[in-house]
Amino acid sequence: MDSRMRTRRSLLTFVLALATLLGGCAVQPAAAPEATAPPAATEAPAATAAFPRTIIDGLGNEITIAERPERIVSLTLATDEVLLSLVDTSRVRAVTYLAGDSLWTNVSEMAQQVEHTVESDPEQIIALEPDLVLAATYNNPDHVKLLQDAGITVVVVSLFDTVGRIAENIRFVAQVTGDEARAEEIIAAMEARLAAIEAQVAQAESKPRVLFYSSFGSSAGKGSTFSDIVQRAGGVNLGDEALAGPFGEISLEKIVELDPDVIITDEYAPADDAKWQENFANHPALANVSAKRNGRIHTVPARHLSSVSHYIVEGVYAVAKLLHPDLVE
Repeated sequence: MDSRMRTRRSLLTFVLALATLLGGCAVQPAAAPEATAPPAATEAPAATAAFPRTIIDGLGNEITIAERPERIVSLTLATDEVLLSLVDTSRVRAVTYLAGDSLWTNVSEMAQQVEHTVESDPEQIIALEPDLVLAATYNNPDHVKLLQDAGITVVVVSLFDTVGRIAENIRFVAQVTGDEARAEEIIAAMEARLAAIEAQVAQAESKPRVLFYSSFGSSAGKGSTFSDIVQRAGGVNLGDEALAGPFGEISLEKIVELDPDVIITDEYAPADDAKWQENFANHPALANVSAKRNGRIHTVPARHLSSVSHYIVEGVYAVAKLLHPDLVE
């Protein structure tokens, strides 16, 4: 297998991991809800219980957190986004190496204020002397154990695979950091905006049939956050029935057979095909597909489709606006 193929396969694994985890008034485009801005550095911590406190993490481990964490390291994009919205950056020792990349995350500007970035090297993390490391159930368990053996408190967060689970995990991270009041503000803003979007798309007379297609030749099915996004945006995700699980490859022939009303791609394009989205949309095999005939092949920012934090609302808004442009404000 040549290096290009290995790179593409490793990126596919990464993107799928991202996606697996990975109201009231008029809905505004793109910008995050006001309540997602980080608190000011001088803001007093809002906690509902004193430290020490004991929690049960995503692996069922009982962990006691002796003091309010002040040197936090995040090992996942999901916890990057939640953490940087919950706490001031002065309390964040490091985020993931992709957190500053606006292609993949919604907190790139905040992440760039954090002094360090990390991958999965335990020695690098230990050298930062964190008092808390946030990991996920898909992180390397051997690396997690090495950190624990070094005396570092490691809290493993469960998968963020639906909007409901996202709210639970925001509350969980806030319990660990001692910022429960802030978490409720973030969740309330997310849920209010989602309610507004869903109220608008509920007025639609029909639900467009939607298919996601990536530059890797894959799509998203039942159990993926994309499926949840489409449902909340007033559509039907064709990947739910076309694929055996949350993700899988899908051929151009199958796309023709499914005949989606709307096809959605994301911003990611491989290095050897910078115009991938344009080339795909103009592929002759799609000439008679409804989405192509009606000009409904769209690209949505990858950070909106792959987000598994409260920023998932940006994905719901973007898709809803594409599916129901006359209803969604």
